[in-house]
Amino acid sequence: LITLFNFGLLHVLSVRSGLIILYLSLLLGILSLIFLQKKYLLGIGLGAMLFLIPIIAYYTIPSFQSRISYAAWEYQEMRSGRAVTGSDNGRLQSLQVGWQLFKAHPVIGVGAGDLRKEVHAKYAQIYPDQLQSLMPHNQFLSVAAGSGMLGLLIFIVAFFYPLLANKNFQDLFFLMLFFTFFLSFMVENTLENSIGIGFFCLFLCMGLSFLTRLKD
Repeated sequence: LITLFNFGLLHVLSVRSGLIILYLSLLLGILSLIFLQKKYLLGIGLGAMLFLIPIIAYYTIPSFQSRISYAAWEYQEMRSGRAVTGSDNGRLQSLQVGWQLFKAHPVIGVGAGDLRKEVHAKYAQIYPDQLQSLMPHNQFLSVAAGSGMLGLLIFIVAFFYPLLANKNFQDLFFLMLFFTFFLSFMVENTLENSIGIGFFCLFLCMGLSFLTRLKD
């Protein structure tokens, strides 16, 4: 009941990227049921539900409908070349700034401690009319801009090691947990604030503790 309640609550309160991460993670779980556990009927049934739920939510939850409609409007405005002050446009601008910083300092980056200052300076150069400057909305790009290719390689190894060590990826729940964080890293700089670090470390350690007890 708690799971169903939280699932419904996400459609009311969550941002669009959170909903995308939710459905892609569920899709991974369904594909695992079908191809790894051979539970074809259950997987197909859950897949059909996964397809129908957003459609039902669109027509029954006003906040969900407004987010989808706003995303479609913002996309059309950006395709038409008109300036839009919105979340998607802001994300794209932050990615452009992060990429420019990485290209200028590809080996060791601008320095993790100086990244925010350099982002502000690059915003002033590329988008002088933009009042708000955002950190790159991608964790890997944030690391690359701050620490260069060397730092990015170390970060990638450190991030994927808990998943690959002892074949932890064979546990579906742990795999979905990592997949969720990976998707989060693609649209947010999750580890650039204390809440994101705390959330990541808490669930990572809980998952590792659970797998360790299973193997013991």
